[in-house]
Amino acid sequence: MTADPASANPQEALSVSSMLTFSRRLGDGISLKTLEEEDADALFAVVDANRGYLRHWLPWLDEIRSPADELTFIQSTRKLAADNRGFSVVIRVGGEFAGVAGYHTVDWPNRSAIMGYWLAESQQGRGIMTRSCQALIDFAFAALNVNRVAIACAVENLRSRAIPRRLGFQREGISRDAEWLYTRFVDHAIYSLLQREWQAEILANPQRLLPVNLRIADV
Repeated sequence: MTADPASANPQEALSVSSMLTFSRRLGDGISLKTLEEEDADALFAVVDANRGYLRHWLPWLDEIRSPADELTFIQSTRKLAADNRGFSVVIRVGGEFAGVAGYHTVDWPNRSAIMGYWLAESQQGRGIMTRSCQALIDFAFAALNVNRVAIACAVENLRSRAIPRRLGFQREGISRDAEWLYTRFVDHAIYSLLQREWQAEILANPQRLLPVNLRIADV
């Protein structure tokens, strides 16, 4: 059921609105914005140009064969946001599309969210994804008031696993044969960060939240 901001309780209405309109500028030409239907062509171009690279760890490449397929994906992410269950943002670097990050799902009864992300090969090694994920994590804890953010990465995907490690996540363990990746199962390393751990970091570094990672309208 799609949430109706006019009839929802204030926290639910805030969540839906924030997910559908999320936007941040992180400096150095990096910006985040909730995916919109008009992004389909540009996003497909990045996926198609990086198809071989992304295929190493992402299972959905065969489902994205045209801008129309990308549009279907974007529409699904916007429905997820309208239903108050998660959202995805496009990462731009210098105005160019570079990747996607976001929350696959938000489990409101347990105040838990699962994060995912990918970045074009040419943008790797510059801290772009770490900064993007940090902004999304700050938003989840400060604006959405979740208690737990989790990240699952293929055990052999060392670049992806480096993100939660840099951001202070704890490794919980290994989920065996967690994902079918074209020709084989891969194990996932599971990482999590709790709100109390995030709060301790913010108390030590309060300037991180303002002005770029959290706007007053979000709280």
